[in-house]
Amino acid sequence: MGTGGVVRAGRLRVLDAAILEVFPHTALFIPSRYEAVILASSDPLSFDLQRWGERWSRPELRAALAEVGFDSPEALLGTFVAGPEALRAWAGGAAPVTDDLPAVEYFLSRPPEAFSLDALLAHGSEPAPLLRGPHDPAALAAQRRAAVALLRTNQAVRRGELERARTFAAEAEALGGANAYTVQFATSNNTA
Repeated sequence: MGTGGVVRAGRLRVLDAAILEVFPHTALFIPSRYEAVILASSDPLSFDLQRWGERWSRPELRAALAEVGFDSPEALLGTFVAGPEALRAWAGGAAPVTDDLPAVEYFLSRPPEAFSLDALLAHGSEPAPLLRGPHDPAALAAQRRAAVALLRTNQAVRRGELERARTFAAEAEALGGANAYTVQFATSNNTA
């Protein structure tokens, strides 16, 4: 995080480049407005929504995931943003962080490049090549649009555009149903 909680894109690009240098198979998820998760593996990644659904049937798991905004496997996979090729494109040739080039430690000496959701989404990709087993493409597409609408809600709040934020939150709820984040936004003073 940079000053005032602004994520610096340059820092993320060098970290992304380091991960991609070691792990050829990656997937970026942005499950909430506060975090991103990169799954990285030496072996190919795949997602089987039918198996996820079987695990989802366990009440304790279902409750834990609902608490953080996910009421279905499609809702969780809907937070997928990019696979390895898209992440390489977004990293844009950034030099990976290494022991000899610890760029993240010298962030104050570099001009800041604020994180842009639009720039990342422009490089985004579909999870379809990573899917195994049966799934509902329409449900997954709706959940992906809902996840992006939630990210845009937060982006609008940060810019002080509360009416746009309300519009995006309503869109997210219409597409993916009410969840912990849409309920929080609706019941807050719309600045969280």
